[in-house]
Amino acid sequence: MSNALGVARSEAYNLALSKLERNLGRDREDIEHLGRIVPLDADAQGQRYKQELRPYLTKVERHDLNSNSILPTISCSRLFGSVLSRSCVRRTKSDVLNGSNAGKRRR
Repeated sequence: MSNALGVARSEAYNLALSKLERNLGRDREDIEHLGRIVPLDADAQGQRYKQELRPYLTKVERHDLNSNSILPTISCSRLFGSVLSRSCVRRTKSDVLNGSNAGKRRR
């Protein structure tokens, strides 16, 4: 029998989901940073939010707005890094709020 202590680490998508619920400025910055270094996939993050976190939330509308405002941050961080992400986020947030697909990347 081993007496070694095991260390667990949080998976990046789970860490982003945990920060999404609190949604403070530093949490949004942390999610943006994760989007640059991991990189996170905004579509996968959105799916995980809907399947894993949303069913357990009490203020669903508020968290939906938080999620919809964070997802463009992940996409922009992944595409442009921190320098251009601010203008990209402003553009894609307005696209999300208006229901437009104009801010989506074409493949």
